[in-house]
Amino acid sequence: MKKIFAAACLSLIIHSVPCYAADVPPPIAAVSAVLELSDDQVHVLVATIVARDTAIQPLVTELQQHGQAIDQLLQKPDADPAAIGKLLLEARALEGKINDARRQAAAQFEQALTPDQAERLQHIREAAAVCEVIPAFRATGLL
Repeated sequence: MKKIFAAACLSLIIHSVPCYAADVPPPIAAVSAVLELSDDQVHVLVATIVARDTAIQPLVTELQQHGQAIDQLLQKPDADPAAIGKLLLEARALEGKINDARRQAAAQFEQALTPDQAERLQHIREAAAVCEVIPAFRATGLL
């Protein structure tokens, strides 16, 4: 019940958040408004995002190259299963590195939060799990 309430509150807050800062993208403005970030915390968030994206960009490029190589191999009638398997394992490792970098960036940003903001973020994470099933309830006509 707590998760459903949190999801409903989050939905209302996000839809009513004005994009108050013209110099930050709407997602950052929304996060800033919901978590009630200070200007310094917004700068930390932006710097964290930039550093994270810079760190993962080469990994994403390499992952895309692996995907293309796998597709090319699969189009061949005599595709080498060992080569495909190797590429798949390497792609999985790259995905792990990307996810690790994302988690590290999130943890780094969380260090800049007050306890109240960190708690609010945790509630949002809990609500996100509930939000994933909402489309299914809409599709069945129950919402």
